Amino acid sequence: MNYTVDLVFCIDATGNMNPVINMVKNNALSFYSDLMNALNAKGKRVESVRIKVIAFRDYLEDKDDAMLVTDFF
Repeated sequence: MNYTVDLVFCIDATGNMNPVINMVKNNALSFYSDLMNALNAKGKRVESVRIKVIAFRDYLEDKDDAMLVTDFF
């Protein structure tokens, strides 16, 4: 069976995340290969993966720049 996977990463990009934001970025960058390895180990064949990123900040402080939403990659 072939699978199609859509993933959405919702990332808190407020100042509170400064201590861990690099770890979040690194984990997001390696997520695809980690996912593919885990699915391959279970005999699952993924035909396509689409990923969207939503980064959110404080609406009161950042106003119109509070939400960044990408298209699917």
